[in-house]
Amino acid sequence: MEILPLKKKKRLFRFYRALKNTKNSTLREISRGLFKKMIEEVYEKTKMAIKEFKNNPVHNLAILLPVFMSLFMLICGAVLYITFIAKGGYPAQIQSFRDNGWWEGAKAGFSAGRLGELYNGIFGKIVGYMVVTNIVIIMINYFKVNGKVKRILMIIDYVAIALVIVSFLMFLFQMGIYYDRNYITDERFFVVFGIAVKYTIARNIFLATALGSIGGFILLPLITKACRWMVGYMGLGVLTSFALIPLFFWVLQNILPLLGSVAFIALIIVGIWIMVRIMSALGTDHPEDIEFKQIELKKARERANDYRASADGYFKSANEGLNILTSAEDKRKIGRDELKKASAEDKYAKKLQEDIDRLKNKFDK
Repeated sequence: MEILPLKKKKRLFRFYRALKNTKNSTLREISRGLFKKMIEEVYEKTKMAIKEFKNNPVHNLAILLPVFMSLFMLICGAVLYITFIAKGGYPAQIQSFRDNGWWEGAKAGFSAGRLGELYNGIFGKIVGYMVVTNIVIIMINYFKVNGKVKRILMIIDYVAIALVIVSFLMFLFQMGIYYDRNYITDERFFVVFGIAVKYTIARNIFLATALGSIGGFILLPLITKACRWMVGYMGLGVLTSFALIPLFFWVLQNILPLLGSVAFIALIIVGIWIMVRIMSALGTDHPEDIEFKQIELKKARERANDYRASADGYFKSANEGLNILTSAEDKRKIGRDELKKASAEDKYAKKLQEDIDRLKNKFDK
């Protein structure tokens, strides 16, 4: 027998250890690697876009705008979070626990702070302007890379969008004159839109034109390879700016109420589990159970006897029968299975007998 050198043994041992740890760490490493790769890719693209900005401003702006809007929202969220801390956000949540108790304190302690400004305030408006600028950049690139057919289709789509907007504004103007100038407010915008859709004679044409023009406005850049990545990049920037970053800071601001809610729910679950265990330990025995278990005991013994008789029949047939349709070995196998069933019934009958004896002692019968 060949003996492996020490170096080869160490190499094989390291390989085995790495293979063993792979199963537990594969998913973690993959997710970590993908996230790291994504961050590195965004960083490299951003650095290259800044460096080569003059050579292709449209292409590079499509990269930089989503990054800038995400960074802007991140900085604004950090500023609002610091403001939340400076104004006593966490002490106020702790005081809410003291004043209202655990659960009510957790509910009362939830706070959006000033995060609403990320959407409705000046910060949200600035990012909104960035999104509009990004859309303009994508449209410029669309007309730059496409031929006449796609350009004409987009121009037709612009005309359709303009007609929809003008028609809707005319309707709003007429509604404002008919009722009063203050009728059309921000709060009633969608109500008025619903009325327009419901009662306008040409509602089907209006809706078809509106949906078709919006669909074309989205679809045409998506079917253009040079614009598709720009749309995806912008979508990622919008998702990060208006969803992920606000959610991150909301969790930070409400970490105490969240932990309080989780702890309260966990205590309820543990309490229910303890009660179930106590009830199971105490049991719910009744005197009537004796008669029921005696009947069940009789049936279990009868089933065990039937299985034994069946097994004896199969063994006898295997030894003395012709064994034409079923072989002797198959018959013996069936007989052994019948004996296993009889043994299970005997165990069940034994348990029933123990329960009957326990109940008789408990209720002095």
